[in-house]
Amino acid sequence: MNDSSVKDTLEVTNFGPIAKARIDLRPLTVFVGPSNTGKSYLAVLIYALHRHFGQHRREMSYWHPAKRDALRDALAEWMQEISGGQESMAGDNIVLPNTVAEEIRRVIHERGQYFSDELCRCFGMSEASSLIRRGSRKGARIDFRRHATKDSVRFEQEFVIKAKGPDEIRTGISQGLQLRASQETPDKSDLPEADYLRWKARVTTPMIVREDEGLWNASSRDLMEHIAQRILPQFLGAMHAPSHYLPADRTGAMRTHRVLLSSLIDQASQPGRNDPMPRLSGVVGDFLKQLVRFGHLSDLHLRDRGMPTLAECMEQAMLEGSVDIETSPVGLPEFFYRPRDWKKALPLMHASSMISELAPVVLYLRHVIRPGETLIIDEPEAHLHPAMQVEFTRQLAALVRVGVRVIITTHSEWVLEELANIVRRSELSENDRAQLSRGDYALRSDQVGAWLFKPGSRPKGAVVEKVELDAETGLFQTDFDEVANLLHNDWADISGRTGETI
Repeated sequence: MNDSSVKDTLEVTNFGPIAKARIDLRPLTVFVGPSNTGKSYLAVLIYALHRHFGQHRREMSYWHPAKRDALRDALAEWMQEISGGQESMAGDNIVLPNTVAEEIRRVIHERGQYFSDELCRCFGMSEASSLIRRGSRKGARIDFRRHATKDSVRFEQEFVIKAKGPDEIRTGISQGLQLRASQETPDKSDLPEADYLRWKARVTTPMIVREDEGLWNASSRDLMEHIAQRILPQFLGAMHAPSHYLPADRTGAMRTHRVLLSSLIDQASQPGRNDPMPRLSGVVGDFLKQLVRFGHLSDLHLRDRGMPTLAECMEQAMLEGSVDIETSPVGLPEFFYRPRDWKKALPLMHASSMISELAPVVLYLRHVIRPGETLIIDEPEAHLHPAMQVEFTRQLAALVRVGVRVIITTHSEWVLEELANIVRRSELSENDRAQLSRGDYALRSDQVGAWLFKPGSRPKGAVVEKVELDAETGLFQTDFDEVANLLHNDWADISGRTGETI
Protein backbone atom coordinates (compact mmCIF):
# COMPACT_ATOMS: atom_id res chain seq x y z
CA MET A 1 0.00 0.00 0.00
CA ASN A 2 1.79 3.13 -1.22
CA ASP A 3 0.23 5.72 1.07
CA SER A 4 2.72 8.38 2.16
CA SER A 5 0.34 9.52 4.90
CA VAL A 6 0.80 6.20 6.72
CA LYS A 7 3.82 5.30 8.86
CA ASP A 8 5.01 1.93 10.11
CA THR A 9 6.63 2.42 13.51
CA LEU A 10 8.46 -0.17 15.58
CA GLU A 11 9.18 0.62 19.24
CA VAL A 12 11.34 -1.70 21.32
CA THR A 13 12.55 -1.63 24.90
CA ASN A 14 14.80 -4.06 26.79
CA PHE A 15 15.21 -6.37 23.82
CA GLY A 16 18.55 -8.17 23.45
CA PRO A 17 21.32 -5.54 23.66
CA ILE A 18 18.80 -2.73 23.01
CA ALA A 19 17.57 -0.61 25.89
CA LYS A 20 15.34 1.61 23.78
CA ALA A 21 14.57 2.06 20.09
CA ARG A 22 11.87 3.75 18.07
CA ILE A 23 12.19 3.61 14.30
CA ASP A 24 10.02 4.35 11.30
CA LEU A 25 10.30 1.60 8.72
CA ARG A 26 11.03 3.28 5.39
CA PRO A 27 11.33 1.82 1.87
CA LEU A 28 15.09 1.87 2.59
CA THR A 29 15.95 1.51 6.28
CA VAL A 30 19.57 1.55 7.46
CA PHE A 31 20.95 0.45 10.84
CA VAL A 32 24.45 1.74 11.63
CA GLY A 33 26.62 1.76 14.74
CA PRO A 34 29.26 -0.15 16.71
CA SER A 35 29.27 -3.93 16.96
CA ASN A 36 27.21 -5.62 19.66
CA THR A 37 24.64 -2.82 19.87
CA GLY A 38 21.68 -4.76 18.48
CA LYS A 39 21.54 -3.92 14.77
CA SER A 40 21.14 -7.56 13.73
CA TYR A 41 18.82 -8.19 16.68
CA LEU A 42 16.44 -5.55 15.41
CA ALA A 43 16.75 -6.79 11.82
CA VAL A 44 15.91 -10.36 12.87
CA LEU A 45 13.00 -9.04 14.96
CA ILE A 46 11.56 -7.31 11.89
CA TYR A 47 11.93 -10.55 9.95
CA ALA A 48 10.08 -12.41 12.73
CA LEU A 49 7.27 -9.83 12.65
CA HIS A 50 6.93 -10.30 8.90
CA ARG A 51 6.75 -14.04 9.41
CA HIS A 52 4.19 -13.70 12.19
CA PHE A 53 1.87 -11.28 10.42
CA GLY A 54 2.29 -13.18 7.17
CA GLN A 55 0.78 -16.25 8.82
CA HIS A 56 -2.59 -14.50 8.69
CA ARG A 57 -2.25 -14.52 4.91
CA ARG A 58 -0.82 -18.03 4.60
CA GLU A 59 -3.16 -19.78 7.04
CA MET A 60 -6.71 -18.70 6.30
CA SER A 61 -8.13 -21.72 8.11
CA TYR A 62 -8.81 -19.44 11.09
CA TRP A 63 -11.56 -17.65 9.16
CA HIS A 64 -14.18 -20.39 9.51
CA PRO A 65 -17.72 -18.96 9.85
CA ALA A 66 -19.32 -22.40 10.11
CA LYS A 67 -17.77 -22.72 13.57
CA ARG A 68 -19.18 -19.38 14.75
CA ASP A 69 -22.93 -18.98 14.38
CA ALA A 70 -22.97 -15.23 14.93
CA LEU A 71 -20.39 -14.67 12.18
CA ARG A 72 -22.17 -17.00 9.75
CA ASP A 73 -25.49 -15.25 10.39
CA ALA A 74 -23.90 -11.82 9.99
CA LEU A 75 -22.42 -12.81 6.63
CA ALA A 76 -25.80 -14.18 5.51
CA GLU A 77 -27.56 -10.95 6.44
CA TRP A 78 -24.86 -8.90 4.69
CA MET A 79 -25.17 -10.92 1.49
CA GLN A 80 -28.92 -10.38 1.48
CA GLU A 81 -28.42 -6.64 1.99
CA ILE A 82 -25.94 -6.46 -0.90
CA SER A 83 -28.18 -8.45 -3.22
CA GLY A 84 -30.91 -5.91 -2.45
CA GLY A 85 -28.58 -2.93 -2.93
CA GLN A 86 -28.76 -1.96 0.76
CA GLU A 87 -25.12 -2.34 1.80
CA SER A 88 -23.56 0.38 3.96
CA MET A 89 -21.21 2.72 2.12
CA ALA A 90 -18.61 5.29 3.23
CA GLY A 91 -17.86 7.32 0.16
CA ASP A 92 -16.64 4.81 -2.42
CA ASN A 93 -15.93 2.12 0.20
CA ILE A 94 -18.07 -0.76 1.41
CA VAL A 95 -18.38 -0.86 5.21
CA LEU A 96 -18.00 -4.29 6.83
CA PRO A 97 -20.66 -5.40 9.32
CA ASN A 98 -19.56 -4.98 12.93
CA THR A 99 -19.68 -8.72 13.59
CA VAL A 100 -17.33 -9.40 10.67
CA ALA A 101 -14.96 -6.64 11.76
CA GLU A 102 -14.92 -7.95 15.33
CA GLU A 103 -14.09 -11.45 14.08
CA ILE A 104 -11.05 -10.06 12.27
CA ARG A 105 -9.95 -8.27 15.45
CA ARG A 106 -10.49 -11.43 17.53
CA VAL A 107 -8.44 -13.68 15.26
CA ILE A 108 -5.58 -11.20 14.91
CA HIS A 109 -5.42 -10.78 18.69
CA GLU A 110 -5.61 -14.49 19.49
CA ARG A 111 -2.92 -15.27 16.93
CA GLY A 112 -0.62 -12.92 18.83
CA GLN A 113 0.08 -15.65 21.36
CA TYR A 114 2.13 -17.50 18.72
CA PHE A 115 4.51 -14.62 18.08
CA SER A 116 6.94 -15.73 20.78
CA ASP A 117 7.25 -19.11 19.02
CA GLU A 118 8.26 -17.39 15.78
CA LEU A 119 10.65 -15.16 17.70
CA CYS A 120 12.36 -18.16 19.29
CA ARG A 121 12.59 -19.90 15.91
CA CYS A 122 14.14 -16.92 14.15
CA PHE A 123 16.73 -16.37 16.89
CA GLY A 124 17.40 -20.07 17.48
CA MET A 125 16.48 -19.90 21.15
CA SER A 126 14.34 -22.20 23.26
CA GLU A 127 12.66 -19.44 25.30
CA ALA A 128 11.64 -15.93 24.35
CA SER A 129 12.62 -14.73 27.83
CA SER A 130 16.27 -15.24 26.77
CA LEU A 131 15.83 -12.15 24.56
CA ILE A 132 15.11 -9.84 27.50
CA ARG A 133 17.92 -7.33 28.04
CA ARG A 134 20.13 -8.46 30.89
CA GLY A 135 19.40 -6.47 34.03
CA SER A 136 15.86 -5.57 33.04
CA ARG A 137 13.09 -6.36 35.48
CA LYS A 138 10.22 -5.23 33.28
CA GLY A 139 10.64 -7.66 30.43
CA ALA A 140 11.00 -6.85 26.75
CA ARG A 141 8.37 -4.79 24.93
CA ILE A 142 7.80 -4.88 21.17
CA ASP A 143 5.23 -2.53 19.70
CA PHE A 144 4.44 -2.42 15.98
CA ARG A 145 2.14 0.40 14.94
CA ARG A 146 0.75 1.43 11.59
CA HIS A 147 -0.69 4.91 11.85
CA ALA A 148 -1.48 8.04 9.91
CA THR A 149 0.96 10.94 10.08
CA LYS A 150 -1.44 12.68 12.48
CA ASP A 151 -0.98 9.64 14.77
CA SER A 152 -4.41 8.15 14.13
CA VAL A 153 -3.77 4.46 14.77
CA ARG A 154 -4.94 2.05 12.09
CA PHE A 155 -3.32 -1.02 13.59
CA GLU A 156 -1.19 -1.74 16.63
CA GLN A 157 0.00 -4.92 18.27
CA GLU A 158 2.15 -4.85 21.38
CA PHE A 159 3.97 -7.84 22.84
CA VAL A 160 5.46 -7.88 26.35
CA ILE A 161 7.82 -10.79 26.96
CA LYS A 162 8.21 -11.59 30.65
CA ALA A 163 10.91 -13.51 32.45
CA LYS A 164 8.18 -15.26 34.43
CA GLY A 165 4.56 -15.72 33.59
CA PRO A 166 2.68 -15.52 30.29
CA ASP A 167 3.42 -12.89 27.68
CA GLU A 168 1.07 -9.94 27.42
CA ILE A 169 -0.55 -8.97 24.10
CA ARG A 170 -2.47 -5.84 23.23
CA THR A 171 -4.15 -5.35 19.86
CA GLY A 172 -5.80 -2.27 18.42
CA ILE A 173 -7.49 -2.02 15.02
CA SER A 174 -9.23 1.09 13.70
CA GLN A 175 -13.01 1.20 13.68
CA GLY A 176 -15.13 1.01 10.56
CA LEU A 177 -13.20 -1.52 8.46
CA GLN A 178 -13.96 -0.99 4.79
CA LEU A 179 -13.41 -2.64 1.42
CA ARG A 180 -12.40 -0.40 -1.44
CA ALA A 181 -15.21 -0.82 -3.94
CA SER A 182 -13.14 0.07 -6.99
CA GLN A 183 -10.04 -2.06 -6.37
CA GLU A 184 -9.48 -5.11 -8.54
CA THR A 185 -10.34 -8.48 -7.05
CA PRO A 186 -7.24 -10.71 -6.73
CA ASP A 187 -7.23 -14.33 -7.86
CA LYS A 188 -10.99 -14.38 -8.38
CA SER A 189 -11.85 -12.48 -11.54
CA ASP A 190 -11.29 -9.20 -13.28
CA LEU A 191 -14.26 -7.70 -11.45
CA PRO A 192 -13.76 -4.74 -9.10
CA GLU A 193 -14.55 -5.42 -5.44
CA ALA A 194 -18.11 -4.03 -5.51
CA ASP A 195 -19.11 -6.07 -8.58
CA TYR A 196 -17.54 -9.20 -7.13
CA LEU A 197 -19.51 -8.87 -3.88
CA ARG A 198 -22.74 -8.27 -5.81
CA TRP A 199 -22.06 -11.40 -7.85
CA LYS A 200 -21.25 -13.32 -4.66
CA ALA A 201 -24.49 -12.08 -3.08
CA ARG A 202 -26.59 -13.19 -6.06
CA VAL A 203 -25.00 -16.66 -5.93
CA THR A 204 -25.23 -17.20 -2.17
CA THR A 205 -28.58 -15.61 -1.30
CA PRO A 206 -30.58 -18.55 -2.75
CA MET A 207 -28.54 -20.90 -0.54
CA ILE A 208 -29.42 -18.81 2.49
CA VAL A 209 -33.12 -18.57 1.62
CA ARG A 210 -33.54 -22.31 1.13
CA GLU A 211 -31.33 -22.98 4.18
CA ASP A 212 -28.82 -25.08 2.25
CA GLU A 213 -26.46 -25.25 5.21
CA GLY A 214 -23.67 -27.32 3.65
CA LEU A 215 -23.24 -25.11 0.57
CA TRP A 216 -23.60 -21.89 2.57
CA ASN A 217 -20.99 -22.98 5.13
CA ALA A 218 -18.47 -23.61 2.34
CA SER A 219 -19.38 -20.40 0.52
CA SER A 220 -19.26 -18.30 3.70
CA ARG A 221 -15.77 -19.58 4.44
CA ASP A 222 -14.62 -18.56 0.94
CA LEU A 223 -16.22 -15.17 1.46
CA MET A 224 -14.52 -14.63 4.84
CA GLU A 225 -11.15 -15.62 3.42
CA HIS A 226 -11.67 -13.19 0.55
CA ILE A 227 -12.51 -10.37 2.99
CA ALA A 228 -9.44 -11.18 5.08
CA GLN A 229 -7.21 -11.10 1.99
CA ARG A 230 -8.53 -7.63 1.17
CA ILE A 231 -8.50 -6.18 4.68
CA LEU A 232 -5.21 -7.48 6.11
CA PRO A 233 -2.94 -5.50 3.74
CA GLN A 234 -4.79 -2.31 4.67
CA PHE A 235 -3.70 -2.33 8.31
CA LEU A 236 -0.59 -4.53 8.13
CA GLY A 237 0.95 -2.79 5.11
CA ALA A 238 4.38 -4.15 4.15
CA MET A 239 4.35 -6.48 7.17
CA HIS A 240 1.68 -8.49 5.38
CA ALA A 241 4.05 -9.27 2.49
CA PRO A 242 6.90 -11.82 2.59
CA SER A 243 10.38 -10.84 3.74
CA HIS A 244 13.72 -12.43 2.91
CA TYR A 245 16.76 -12.37 5.19
CA LEU A 246 20.33 -12.69 3.90
CA PRO A 247 22.47 -13.37 7.01
CA ALA A 248 25.99 -12.05 7.51
CA ASP A 249 27.51 -15.51 7.04
CA ARG A 250 25.84 -16.05 3.64
CA THR A 251 29.19 -16.35 1.83
CA GLY A 252 30.19 -19.40 3.84
CA ALA A 253 26.72 -20.91 3.46
CA MET A 254 26.79 -20.43 -0.32
CA ARG A 255 30.15 -22.20 -0.56
CA THR A 256 29.52 -24.99 1.92
CA HIS A 257 25.75 -25.56 1.91
CA ARG A 258 26.12 -29.09 0.53
CA VAL A 259 28.64 -29.98 3.24
CA LEU A 260 26.36 -28.52 5.92
CA LEU A 261 23.35 -30.44 4.65
CA SER A 262 25.31 -33.68 4.34
CA SER A 263 26.58 -33.29 7.90
CA LEU A 264 23.09 -32.68 9.26
CA ILE A 265 21.72 -35.70 7.38
CA ASP A 266 24.57 -37.90 8.63
CA GLN A 267 23.97 -36.87 12.23
CA ALA A 268 20.23 -37.39 11.96
CA SER A 269 20.62 -40.88 10.43
CA GLN A 270 23.27 -42.29 12.79
CA PRO A 271 21.72 -45.03 14.99
CA GLY A 272 22.20 -44.82 18.72
CA ARG A 273 23.33 -41.20 18.80
CA ASN A 274 22.04 -39.29 21.81
CA ASP A 275 23.79 -35.95 21.28
CA PRO A 276 21.39 -33.20 20.24
CA MET A 277 21.27 -31.88 16.69
CA PRO A 278 23.06 -28.53 16.32
CA ARG A 279 20.66 -25.59 16.57
CA LEU A 280 20.35 -23.16 13.68
CA SER A 281 18.70 -19.79 13.92
CA GLY A 282 15.58 -19.49 11.82
CA VAL A 283 17.11 -16.86 9.57
CA VAL A 284 20.04 -19.15 8.70
CA GLY A 285 17.77 -22.17 8.38
CA ASP A 286 15.39 -20.31 6.07
CA PHE A 287 18.34 -19.16 3.97
CA LEU A 288 19.66 -22.72 3.64
CA LYS A 289 16.21 -24.01 2.71
CA GLN A 290 15.97 -21.37 0.01
CA LEU A 291 19.33 -22.48 -1.36
CA VAL A 292 17.99 -26.02 -1.60
CA ARG A 293 14.90 -24.78 -3.45
CA PHE A 294 17.17 -23.34 -6.12
CA GLY A 295 17.78 -26.94 -7.12
CA HIS A 296 14.16 -27.15 -8.30
CA LEU A 297 14.03 -24.38 -10.89
CA SER A 298 11.91 -26.62 -13.10
CA ASP A 299 9.10 -25.57 -10.75
CA LEU A 300 7.45 -22.78 -12.73
CA HIS A 301 6.40 -20.97 -9.54
CA LEU A 302 10.05 -20.50 -8.54
CA ARG A 303 11.49 -20.03 -12.01
CA ASP A 304 9.10 -17.23 -12.96
CA ARG A 305 8.75 -15.50 -9.60
CA GLY A 306 11.55 -12.94 -9.33
CA MET A 307 12.74 -9.87 -11.21
CA PRO A 308 15.36 -11.16 -13.68
CA THR A 309 15.99 -7.76 -15.25
CA LEU A 310 17.25 -6.33 -11.95
CA ALA A 311 19.37 -9.44 -11.37
CA GLU A 312 20.99 -8.97 -14.76
CA CYS A 313 21.64 -5.28 -14.05
CA MET A 314 23.49 -6.22 -10.86
CA GLU A 315 25.53 -8.86 -12.68
CA GLN A 316 26.55 -6.36 -15.36
CA ALA A 317 27.33 -3.57 -12.91
CA MET A 318 29.24 -5.58 -10.31
CA LEU A 319 30.07 -9.16 -11.27
CA GLU A 320 31.26 -8.85 -14.87
CA GLY A 321 29.67 -12.22 -15.38
CA SER A 322 26.67 -14.30 -14.33
CA VAL A 323 25.65 -16.61 -11.51
CA ASP A 324 24.46 -20.00 -12.78
CA ILE A 325 22.73 -22.96 -11.14
CA GLU A 326 22.92 -26.64 -12.02
CA THR A 327 20.99 -29.38 -10.27
CA SER A 328 22.92 -32.40 -9.00
CA PRO A 329 21.62 -35.96 -9.51
CA VAL A 330 20.22 -35.90 -5.94
CA GLY A 331 18.35 -32.65 -6.53
CA LEU A 332 20.69 -30.27 -4.71
CA PRO A 333 21.78 -27.04 -6.42
CA GLU A 334 25.34 -26.40 -7.50
CA PHE A 335 26.29 -22.76 -7.93
CA PHE A 336 28.68 -21.46 -10.55
CA TYR A 337 30.15 -18.16 -11.69
CA ARG A 338 30.61 -17.58 -15.39
CA PRO A 339 32.88 -14.59 -16.17
CA ARG A 340 31.90 -12.53 -19.15
CA ASP A 341 32.95 -14.15 -22.47
CA TRP A 342 33.99 -17.38 -20.75
CA LYS A 343 32.58 -20.60 -22.15
CA LYS A 344 33.14 -22.59 -18.98
CA ALA A 345 31.84 -21.58 -15.58
CA LEU A 346 33.77 -21.77 -12.30
CA PRO A 347 32.36 -23.50 -9.22
CA LEU A 348 31.36 -20.72 -6.85
CA MET A 349 33.85 -21.90 -4.23
CA HIS A 350 36.66 -21.05 -6.69
CA ALA A 351 35.37 -17.53 -7.34
CA SER A 352 36.29 -14.49 -5.27
CA SER A 353 34.61 -13.80 -1.95
CA MET A 354 32.92 -10.77 -3.54
CA ILE A 355 31.20 -13.04 -6.07
CA SER A 356 30.06 -15.41 -3.30
CA GLU A 357 28.79 -12.43 -1.32
CA LEU A 358 26.70 -11.07 -4.17
CA ALA A 359 25.55 -14.40 -5.64
CA PRO A 360 22.62 -14.91 -3.23
CA VAL A 361 21.40 -11.36 -3.85
CA VAL A 362 21.41 -12.00 -7.60
CA LEU A 363 19.64 -15.35 -7.18
CA TYR A 364 16.99 -13.91 -4.86
CA LEU A 365 16.33 -11.12 -7.34
CA ARG A 366 16.09 -13.51 -10.26
CA HIS A 367 13.92 -16.18 -8.63
CA VAL A 368 12.40 -15.06 -5.31
CA ILE A 369 11.74 -11.39 -4.61
CA ARG A 370 8.81 -9.39 -5.95
CA PRO A 371 7.80 -5.73 -5.58
CA GLY A 372 6.09 -5.09 -2.26
CA GLU A 373 8.27 -7.60 -0.43
CA THR A 374 11.13 -6.84 1.96
CA LEU A 375 14.80 -7.77 1.55
CA ILE A 376 16.91 -7.68 4.73
CA ILE A 377 20.68 -7.81 4.24
CA ASP A 378 23.09 -8.08 7.14
CA GLU A 379 26.31 -6.17 6.35
CA PRO A 380 26.00 -5.80 2.56
CA GLU A 381 29.50 -4.33 2.42
CA ALA A 382 31.17 -7.59 3.52
CA HIS A 383 34.04 -8.64 1.19
CA LEU A 384 33.44 -5.65 -1.08
CA HIS A 385 35.99 -3.04 -2.15
CA PRO A 386 34.80 0.51 -1.33
CA ALA A 387 33.99 1.13 -5.01
CA MET A 388 31.79 -1.97 -5.02
CA GLN A 389 30.17 -0.93 -1.74
CA VAL A 390 29.13 2.29 -3.41
CA GLU A 391 27.82 0.48 -6.48
CA PHE A 392 25.92 -2.04 -4.34
CA THR A 393 24.26 0.86 -2.50
CA ARG A 394 23.10 2.23 -5.85
CA GLN A 395 21.72 -1.18 -6.80
CA LEU A 396 19.76 -1.27 -3.55
CA ALA A 397 18.32 2.14 -4.36
CA ALA A 398 17.25 0.75 -7.74
CA LEU A 399 15.37 -2.03 -5.92
CA VAL A 400 13.53 0.51 -3.81
CA ARG A 401 12.53 2.46 -6.92
CA VAL A 402 10.69 -0.59 -8.29
CA GLY A 403 8.86 -1.28 -5.02
CA VAL A 404 11.12 -3.63 -3.04
CA ARG A 405 11.59 -2.56 0.58
CA VAL A 406 15.18 -2.90 1.82
CA ILE A 407 16.63 -3.06 5.34
CA ILE A 408 20.40 -3.21 5.87
CA THR A 409 22.79 -3.26 8.81
CA THR A 410 26.15 -1.69 8.05
CA HIS A 411 29.48 -0.47 9.40
CA SER A 412 30.42 1.17 6.13
CA GLU A 413 31.08 4.89 5.77
CA TRP A 414 31.01 4.43 1.98
CA VAL A 415 27.47 3.07 2.10
CA LEU A 416 26.28 6.02 4.19
CA GLU A 417 27.98 8.58 1.98
CA GLU A 418 26.45 7.17 -1.19
CA LEU A 419 23.04 7.04 0.50
CA ALA A 420 23.42 10.73 1.25
CA ASN A 421 24.18 11.38 -2.42
CA ILE A 422 21.16 9.30 -3.44
CA VAL A 423 18.91 11.47 -1.28
CA ARG A 424 20.51 14.72 -2.43
CA ARG A 425 20.04 13.75 -6.11
CA SER A 426 16.28 13.63 -5.49
CA GLU A 427 16.39 17.34 -4.62
CA LEU A 428 17.53 18.19 -8.16
CA SER A 429 15.22 18.76 -11.09
CA GLU A 430 14.80 15.96 -13.61
CA ASN A 431 16.81 17.99 -16.11
CA ASP A 432 19.70 18.41 -13.66
CA ARG A 433 19.64 14.73 -12.73
CA ALA A 434 19.77 13.83 -16.41
CA GLN A 435 23.14 15.60 -16.60
CA LEU A 436 24.61 13.35 -13.89
CA SER A 437 26.20 10.01 -14.69
CA ARG A 438 24.28 8.42 -11.79
CA GLY A 439 21.20 10.61 -11.92
CA ASP A 440 18.77 7.66 -11.95
CA TYR A 441 19.87 6.59 -8.48
CA ALA A 442 17.73 8.99 -6.46
CA LEU A 443 15.38 8.53 -3.51
CA ARG A 444 13.42 11.13 -1.56
CA SER A 445 14.37 11.83 2.03
CA ASP A 446 11.10 10.29 3.24
CA GLN A 447 12.04 7.04 1.49
CA VAL A 448 15.34 6.64 3.35
CA GLY A 449 15.81 6.36 7.09
CA ALA A 450 19.11 5.86 8.94
CA TRP A 451 19.26 4.89 12.62
CA LEU A 452 22.33 5.01 14.84
CA PHE A 453 22.78 2.40 17.59
CA LYS A 454 24.73 3.97 20.47
CA PRO A 455 26.00 2.09 23.53
CA GLY A 456 24.51 3.36 26.77
CA SER A 457 25.45 2.97 30.41
CA ARG A 458 22.24 3.95 32.24
CA PRO A 459 20.45 1.76 31.51
CA LYS A 460 23.15 -0.50 30.18
CA GLY A 461 22.19 -1.19 26.60
CA ALA A 462 22.02 0.47 23.21
CA VAL A 463 19.85 3.47 22.52
CA VAL A 464 18.75 3.95 18.91
CA GLU A 465 18.50 7.44 17.45
CA LYS A 466 17.51 8.72 14.04
CA VAL A 467 20.42 9.99 11.93
CA GLU A 468 19.67 13.22 10.11
CA LEU A 469 21.19 14.31 6.82
CA ASP A 470 23.36 17.31 7.69
CA ALA A 471 22.56 20.32 5.52
CA GLU A 472 26.12 21.70 5.62
CA THR A 473 28.14 18.53 4.97
CA GLY A 474 25.52 16.67 2.96
CA LEU A 475 26.26 13.55 5.01
CA PHE A 476 24.47 11.39 7.55
CA GLN A 477 26.02 12.25 10.91
CA THR A 478 27.30 9.05 12.52
CA ASP A 479 30.17 8.06 14.81
CA PHE A 480 32.53 7.59 11.84
CA ASP A 481 33.87 11.14 12.29
CA GLU A 482 34.97 10.30 15.82
CA VAL A 483 37.07 7.41 14.52
CA ALA A 484 38.56 9.60 11.78
CA ASN A 485 39.43 12.31 14.32
CA LEU A 486 41.08 9.81 16.63
CA LEU A 487 43.16 8.45 13.76
CA HIS A 488 44.16 11.96 12.73
CA ASN A 489 45.16 12.85 16.29
CA ASP A 490 47.24 9.68 16.51
CA TRP A 491 48.94 10.59 13.24
CA ALA A 492 49.63 14.10 14.49
CA ASP A 493 51.07 12.77 17.76
CA ILE A 494 53.31 10.29 15.93
CA SER A 495 54.43 12.94 13.44
CA GLY A 496 55.27 15.38 16.24
CA ARG A 497 57.42 12.84 18.04
CA THR A 498 59.33 11.88 14.89
CA GLY A 499 60.13 15.50 14.13
CA GLU A 500 57.92 15.75 11.05
CA THR A 501 56.30 19.06 10.20
CA ILE A 502 52.55 18.97 10.72
